Formats: sequence, C-alpha cells, structure tokens
Amino acid sequence: MVTTKARNSGGTSIGRALGKGTKGTTNALQKGKIASIKQEGKSPAVQRSRSVSPTYTKEQLEEAEGRQSLEPNDSRYNALWKETQEKMGMPKHKPIHSDNMNRIQHILRVFDLDPSYGPCLGMTRLERWERAEKLGDEPPSEIREILETKEGILDLKYSVLHDKGV
Repeated sequence: MVTTKARNSGGTSIGRALGKGTKGTTNALQKGKIASIKQEGKSPAVQRSRSVSPTYTKEQLEEAEGRQSLEPNDSRYNALWKETQEKMGMPKHKPIHSDNMNRIQHILRVFDLDPSYGPCLGMTRLERWERAEKLGDEPPSEIREILETKEGILDLKYSVLHDKGV
C-alpha cells in the first residue's frame, strides 16, 4: 500500500513538492515515477541522483586516460584523514549530508571549505590548490595527488559548492 502522507527531508508533502494533490502523488508513486520513500527514508531527489550514471565528454576521457586510479583507503592519505576527522569532529559526530561518502570525499570537502586556501568558486579544485601553493599557503600535497588521478579528473574536479548556485 502506498501512503500519500510521505514527507521529503524538507518536511513538505511529496504531493505538494510535485505540484499535485494527494491523488496525483499516489498515482505517481504507483507508476514508479518516484522510488519508494519508505524503503530508504530519503527524499526523491536523493534517490534519483543515485540512479543517474555520470557522462563524460571525449575531452574529459582523454585527459583521464592513462592516469593512476584512486584508492580511497591508500595509507598515503592516513595523516590527512586523521586531520580531516579532527576538523569535522568525527567520529564523535556524524557529518550532515555524508551518506555514501568515502574518506577522500570528506578530505576534499574539508579542503573546499577551508578559507586558508582562498575562495573555491569559479575554479577547479586543482586550480585552487595551485593558486594556494603559489601564494605560499602550503596546501597538502596529498590533495594534489588525489586530484591528478583518473577519478580526480572525472568525478572530483569541482568543489562541493560548484553546482549549488552560490
């Protein structure tokens, strides 16, 4: 049975979020347009984002070709991971919006939000790292290593604020 009183993470009824009444919500849910909310407890936007496969341009694929793959649990990142955990208050507090994030993503998130390396908008993470190094801010070399991997080029290129309309 599909309930029409489901709420998304913002507390708005899903029917209202879709611009439909409760009957429209039931129909949309029954037709499979929205994944089961009760199943994972996530809003429809989060559920849809998981099913979308990333697409890359020919240029992106060429740039990533031949680069080393990123291993998130590589011991080279242990010291930076420990520093990241301290800055984020982990493991005492679970960071918000961190479901399905590996430690590399947490490390880069802390880098993005660290004002000591300058603003993160309008440039890639690697450009920001290079600018900070030129200015003598001494960004962690592990960040550069991460950003120069295949995954760094394809999936980790931009800051967490890149597509947020900031």
